[in-house]
Amino acid sequence: MVAFRLSDVLKQLLNDTRVRAGLRVEFEHRQNADGERVYNEFHTADHFKELVRRAPPGAKTLALACYMDGTWLSSNGKASCKPFVIAIANVTRDVHNQDWAKKIMFHFQELGGSHKTRKSSRYRQVQLLFCICAI
Repeated sequence: MVAFRLSDVLKQLLNDTRVRAGLRVEFEHRQNADGERVYNEFHTADHFKELVRRAPPGAKTLALACYMDGTWLSSNGKASCKPFVIAIANVTRDVHNQDWAKKIMFHFQELGGSHKTRKSSRYRQVQLLFCICAI
């Protein structure tokens, strides 16, 4: 398993001008034409509003999205080896959806077991624990 340091991955993401162009560090309140609140991006959510409010004066909020992406194949072409991906969450959706705005920290081999076992919440908890330990 090849793993990368989190600080190096974040530097790569933040040094990309395309990512920085989509970065949103302030809460944005959005409404549709009927005046209803719209929550369509991370920086429009109440949780992000609270993160920004609690940040020390002068600090910028950087939210990270970390997940195992079962839609990507591993570098050796095996679907059972899922990449653990990190991305900056508070970027615009058009940026977040680009492959260049995500970095693979490592490829995670499925733990195995029957289909029923792999779908259980306990299995997912153990898998998450392995991911956290790997970071």
